[in-house]
Amino acid sequence: MIYLMRIKIMLGIFILFFAVGVVTTFLSYQHHFRASFLLSDTKVVEESGIVLKNIHHEATSNGKREWVLDAHRVKYLNERRITLFEGISVVFFLNNGGKVQLTAKEGSLQNQTHDIDIRGDIIVRTGLLQMKTEAMHYNHRRHTIITTSPVLLEGKGIKLKGKRMTFDLETDLITLEGGVQGSLSPL
Repeated sequence: MIYLMRIKIMLGIFILFFAVGVVTTFLSYQHHFRASFLLSDTKVVEESGIVLKNIHHEATSNGKREWVLDAHRVKYLNERRITLFEGISVVFFLNNGGKVQLTAKEGSLQNQTHDIDIRGDIIVRTGLLQMKTEAMHYNHRRHTIITTSPVLLEGKGIKLKGKRMTFDLETDLITLEGGVQGSLSPL
């Protein structure tokens, strides 16, 4: 009888240790799985940054939308307070209710000033006009777009080229400078 009692106690202890081992293994696996899942969604990169894909960002001031930015890939560099974008699409909202649409290969946003530098195959459309250039800067405080490379401005009956361009989004005024050439034809 004592022999059966010892076997039952030993079996009970074995089952208890086995159960504790299974629970510990399960919890360890679940913790590891959860950590690897979170790290696969948000990647920590150099300079203590984060990489995200397919983002949408809206800039507002006093409840008014100023611009909306979509990008295929975004890298946030925490120490430099800069956000880098690839595959950019930006819509600027004008005071008169109009819109300016911009697409480009890449750009960067200064997180403190909200200024944007854009590069590569830039196309800007507003109303009946389309502008093409390779590099430009958006000054958030002044609400202006300034090209830093030659620009081609085209629309129905108009084709202009210049070395620089300024587009004041407050007044809707476009200024071309530097060796301006072009043609105008009647509509």
